[in-house]
Amino acid sequence: MTVSLVDVQNSIKSLIRQNRINSLIYSLLIPVIVGVYCTFYDKLVAVHPLLFWGPVLMFVLFALVTAYYTYDVKLAPEIYLEMEDAYDRIEKLEGNTRFLNVLQEQSLSWGIIVRNHIHDQTRTPEYLKETIREILSLIVEDRERLFDFDASELWSFSVYVYDTRDGLLHPIWRDKHRKHPSSGPGRLWAPGRGHVGIAFAQCVPKICPDAYAPGVWEMFNSADQAEPHDSRAYASFVSEPIGPVGGKSHPYGVLVATSDTVGRFDIASALALRHAASAIATLIYLAYDQSDLEKVCDLAN
Repeated sequence: MTVSLVDVQNSIKSLIRQNRINSLIYSLLIPVIVGVYCTFYDKLVAVHPLLFWGPVLMFVLFALVTAYYTYDVKLAPEIYLEMEDAYDRIEKLEGNTRFLNVLQEQSLSWGIIVRNHIHDQTRTPEYLKETIREILSLIVEDRERLFDFDASELWSFSVYVYDTRDGLLHPIWRDKHRKHPSSGPGRLWAPGRGHVGIAFAQCVPKICPDAYAPGVWEMFNSADQAEPHDSRAYASFVSEPIGPVGGKSHPYGVLVATSDTVGRFDIASALALRHAASAIATLIYLAYDQSDLEKVCDLAN
């Protein structure tokens, strides 16, 4: 912190001292000087000009000295506002530090999960799906620390995998708040349709803090696949492409997080999803191929 309670106390003492001096000057000296000047101005000047200008110069000098020593003294309200601003910055830094610590823990855990899976010779669609669930269960368990979810907040996390046989993104895993109005694993999305399909087609994360902003809802949602609960449950969302990795031209799928609270997701909070998507993409790239992903889609169906 750049300011403290001692600074406030010193500021208050300085202001009190300055106020007393100013009160003495303006309530006693100035009236006396004005009275003397008005009464004896001609006589003083006739005797010697310094009798007039001397006190004036002394008064000006005194004012300059006072201003010099009090010029950089901050007002107590000013210091108080600086303290409030400093406390806010510290609180934000503490929050960012906690988030990064959790993210580091998650990343280390995901690395261990991927390494263990690759070293294990089991290569079945069921094992892949279970490992994806294991990776994302860490996000679900730490959702409050990662995203500041409230207890009543309608959140959801989903994984979509691209199936080359029908050219659609299939939901293979989902977890959500127990009171979330949606049912089932989720809808199918074509590349370029909805925020899921757009993130997949463009290979770029789509982070939307406010889906109710003008033009946003129409851009990221497909009218022909809309559900009655959409506008209530999906106020903020992130669609993070899973890949591409290596020489692939398109991602394996999309990792999605949603909330019914505006402003829940931004570039910073989406970092956890990006790392999770990267872990899943690395796992698929090193141990599986497209036919395995299609079998995972069959399991989900």
